[in-house]
Amino acid sequence: MAVAEQLDGADRAITDAAEELSGVEAELGSTRREEQVLAERAAAVAASAAAARDRLATLPSAAQDLPPLPQSAEPNFFLLRKPEDVKHVLQENHRNYRKSSTYDVVRLVVGDGLLTSEGDHWKRQRRLAQPSFHKERIAHFARAMVEEAEAMLARWERAPASGMDIAEEMRRVTLAVVGRTLFSSDVERYADAVSRGLEGALDYVDRRLNSPIQPPMWLRTPRQRRFGRAMAQLDGVAADVIASRRGREHEFEGLLSMLMLAEDEESGGRMSERQVRDEVMTFLLAGHETSANALAWSLYLLATHTLERDRLEREVDEALVGRAPSMDDLPRLPFARMVIEEALRLYPPVWMIERHALAPDVLGGYSIPAGSAVVTSPYVVHRSPTVWDAPLEFRPSRFTPEAVTSRPPFAYFPFGGGPRQCIGNTFALVETQLILTRIVSRFRVDIAPGARPALEPKITLRPGGLRMTVRARDRVTIAAV
Repeated sequence: MAVAEQLDGADRAITDAAEELSGVEAELGSTRREEQVLAERAAAVAASAAAARDRLATLPSAAQDLPPLPQSAEPNFFLLRKPEDVKHVLQENHRNYRKSSTYDVVRLVVGDGLLTSEGDHWKRQRRLAQPSFHKERIAHFARAMVEEAEAMLARWERAPASGMDIAEEMRRVTLAVVGRTLFSSDVERYADAVSRGLEGALDYVDRRLNSPIQPPMWLRTPRQRRFGRAMAQLDGVAADVIASRRGREHEFEGLLSMLMLAEDEESGGRMSERQVRDEVMTFLLAGHETSANALAWSLYLLATHTLERDRLEREVDEALVGRAPSMDDLPRLPFARMVIEEALRLYPPVWMIERHALAPDVLGGYSIPAGSAVVTSPYVVHRSPTVWDAPLEFRPSRFTPEAVTSRPPFAYFPFGGGPRQCIGNTFALVETQLILTRIVSRFRVDIAPGARPALEPKITLRPGGLRMTVRARDRVTIAAV
């Protein structure tokens, strides 16, 4: 995917910033001081557009830079590219590195959930939520994952020959999965409201993170009014479902009931209604977006590497003999897991992890002043030629057990690392393997003629323009031995 194709996103950023500027102007009026402010912001729009182009043009090659710790033009901004430095920040000295102010924008959606909270509050929430993600709990949800995959494939029987947006399809199925696992039987009732609300909230977060114009939340620009409506939908669903569960938690099987029943081992306390709401928003946001991207990129890579696709089809046919997979089948589908993990290496959904240094430190021979922004980028490290052989090639064999144990820690960290490693990493790997194997067993997915896939480095690393065709496979009957 050419970098030039990605620059269309920067052009869209200019348009978005201009729209926001227009909204601010309408709200503020036209006094002399306000005109000066608007002129300064207009200049910032141009600077931001140039910065967006620079980022999109340089990030794909950043992993090939020779210095162990590339430093930007800003004196207190550091980009890590060595696994040992990433390990130092995320694990060994993690108490010195808090989440940066970038997460304040995400907090507008998820509040103080596990993704954004810090300190003692985060520790308590992690303790309360952790049992909900134990292996036996995830096994309980595996059936819902497969059933939602089957519902999607039933729609594919009537898919247009011209193809469809496969990224959107993956977002739809993973949102259905997270809805089933969170809300249990209520998923159909809330599906549309959750889908619209999430898309509106994510669009606002993406645009605010990449816009030079950051109007205060009380300033009701058109974009912020749209965001308010999106959040009203999501908050309404969360409040309705939480209220319906109070006193009846044992009657439901979803993650929401587990969170409401969870008791802190140390204090014996439970989550407040606000805390439950924040975790619901966190799981809705993180629980479908990242898995959807991993699945979409996996299908793209398989479509462009037919030998690997043929190998996966053989594995699936031999292990499943046409039936739907279960969690018990996963040990017999090792190549499926390797495909997912290699897709996460090349296209990690969480492609930038930013931290704020509380005290001075030293990394890779560089002095890190207190207050510095320190960025660990899975995208950069995963594509570094000093860490990986032929890093831009798609090679699922990198994830055989022997290859995994031979690599240094934090050469691969699509789910972060250290104490803040994603609590849902096992959930995501099980979900993506089950859905991918079911797709492969029934359909062959190819890039549609004229499609122009491109990277969209937003809050997650989304695939853009990924229009793909689907056709039912000619299954080979495998005789039982």
